Amino acid sequence: MKSRDSATLNGTVPQNFLYLTTLNAFAVLQPALDQMAKNPGFLRLEGFSAGAIICSVLIFMLAVPAFFTAIAYAAVRLKMHRTALGVFRGTSAVLCCLIMLYFFRWMSATFHLLSAGVPDFALAPMALIAGGFATYALTRSNAVRQIVKIAAVGVILFPVSFLMTPAIQELVLGIEQREYHRATNVANPVPVVMIVFDGMCGMSLLDMQHEVDQQRFPSFARLAEMSTHFRNATTVHTRTDHALPAMLSSCFPEEIQEPVESDYPANLFRLIYNSNQYAMTVFEPVTQMAPDELRQIEQELSGREQVLRLTGTLTRVLARMWMPRDLEVAEVSIPSAWFGLPDVKGTEKTRMRGKVVYSWDTDRGEQFRHFISTIKPSDQPAFRFFHVALPHYPWTLFPSGKSYSRVCSLSEPIYGLRFEEWSSDEWPVNLAWQRNLMQMQMADRCLGELLDTLEENGELRDCLLIVTADHGMAFSAGREMRTPEESTLGDIISVPLFLKLPSQNTGVVTDRNVEIVDILPTIAEVLGLAPDESWEGVSLLSAGPERPRKTVRGAVDTVLSPEFPERFDHVERLHRVFGSGGSNDQLGQLSVLPELTGRSIREFLQTGVSAYESVLRSSPVRLPADRPEFIPGLIEGRISENPQTTSPVMIAVAIDDVIVTVTRTSTDPHWEGQWSALLPDGTFAQDPASLKLYVITAVGNEASGSTYQLSELSWRVGEGGAS
Repeated sequence: MKSRDSATLNGTVPQNFLYLTTLNAFAVLQPALDQMAKNPGFLRLEGFSAGAIICSVLIFMLAVPAFFTAIAYAAVRLKMHRTALGVFRGTSAVLCCLIMLYFFRWMSATFHLLSAGVPDFALAPMALIAGGFATYALTRSNAVRQIVKIAAVGVILFPVSFLMTPAIQELVLGIEQREYHRATNVANPVPVVMIVFDGMCGMSLLDMQHEVDQQRFPSFARLAEMSTHFRNATTVHTRTDHALPAMLSSCFPEEIQEPVESDYPANLFRLIYNSNQYAMTVFEPVTQMAPDELRQIEQELSGREQVLRLTGTLTRVLARMWMPRDLEVAEVSIPSAWFGLPDVKGTEKTRMRGKVVYSWDTDRGEQFRHFISTIKPSDQPAFRFFHVALPHYPWTLFPSGKSYSRVCSLSEPIYGLRFEEWSSDEWPVNLAWQRNLMQMQMADRCLGELLDTLEENGELRDCLLIVTADHGMAFSAGREMRTPEESTLGDIISVPLFLKLPSQNTGVVTDRNVEIVDILPTIAEVLGLAPDESWEGVSLLSAGPERPRKTVRGAVDTVLSPEFPERFDHVERLHRVFGSGGSNDQLGQLSVLPELTGRSIREFLQTGVSAYESVLRSSPVRLPADRPEFIPGLIEGRISENPQTTSPVMIAVAIDDVIVTVTRTSTDPHWEGQWSALLPDGTFAQDPASLKLYVITAVGNEASGSTYQLSELSWRVGEGGAS
């Protein structure tokens, strides 16, 4: 018995160190390396040195097994054999459970078990049980221990595989995958301005005649009058980290590629930079496609601080991966830089040239104003690129640019959207769609400011101006927001594309089959830049045969007809929901009962206080003095259960006793009792007492004419809500 205890797991201390190192390689090291290899943009963004990356890898490889082996070894030396046994068994059990949690989480994501109704929470106990059995087998079975010894090769193979990633080879080993510094020549160096709106469906810009809607989007209509509008332009991927690199490199993206320069070397930024003929300004918050030389990263952290920051971030990422997605504990705080959202320093806000780095969800109006301020005369022709999260969520902006939500974050939950799948109830989906369209109107206003500034500076006539988007989004009940389906293709893959050539002043509309991979070859032809052999797009100025199909890459490729007439279904549905402008326009004032909007509550029969109570998650009260750009407008809450009916509850929102909108609770069981309302821009008075909520019931019938009965809904701000 003593010999067995001293050997702890039927082996010597060095053997057990090997067991722990092997288990740790599968539980900790490989997931950490996998996450770093999938997110080299984070390493570039933070400017981590090769030494810091290597030290972090060694820590994830050896820290856990070395620490607990040292404790067990000390216990053995002190004749505390059972303690040593407990240390090894306990550490082995934890590592085995982590391996199983990681495996079951992978299985859930791969086979879409969550959408199929199998929650991660149900899989977690199974993973822990499997981890317990694995630990028992390790302690009892010599065959299992032999398998673990063979698997120890992973301790070496995982780091080797990590170093085989092109982006990691550049960062750690300094091996360039291609000669980046090859000189290029621009034969016709005209000024270039390129705007990429994020998450904008090109069909949303159109009126019922399939022309750019002059009432809702006057600046886009103005641009259409002086440019070529490619009305049949589509993306090749529904995710920004693949779609934008495809646009900039003219290459159809592969899922294994990362949005970094090493994976797309012949991209627009590098070619323009290598010409040494342009003064470049690049606002790009997501990818790391622009040359590092443009940013001039100044690393302020010491080597030790870099290691602590990198290992700390990866530890948080791993903890979130191990935990079930449907548990609150899974919401481990991860630094925003991991998602490409750096903390903006003061120097970035005054930078006029090079790469300007903003956080993705930092005030988008401020970003646009900064970009506009860079439009000034320069010794060289200017190349200006601006990628902005408009109309992409977070949806928090009125068309005026004022914010109606206190929180502006990608992590903020969206009513009606769960794991990028919309509710089966159409009403909350339309509310979210309205917020998206209002940010499109915000984008339109920014575009107008850009056109005005270019005109004032004398650049509008002579510049090459491209305005487009990376992908669209679907707003269809019961459908996924990003995954292309036959009924949502028009929403997701259609993108706006306006191309204004130098000296062009006449608008043209074409339904030519165009994909975003065609943008770079078109720019190259205008500038007289030699094409690269890796490009897969074609110039839109060429008269050659059109591409015979459209392709959308993803987990499963989608191929469809180049004519794609189904895209106009989006236009018809949009105008059915929000009206066609003018007096019946509901964009910005969507209401369940629009006929009640603007009427006084005194016009209706009132019956005291409703039996319901609502807890508000967010409410427009107490204007903050330090946020002049904020106008309260978003109200979200949940009402108490109704014991008498399962029908949705109609709720009128009144300001100063005037109804400003009517909403209702959701009919989707997952969102039961929840409701949301967006007040029109500027309707809320500063006095919180002016806000009142009423439950609406209809009295009468259609033949006799319905009247409405109102009863006041008491409310309070719940945990996490506004105060």
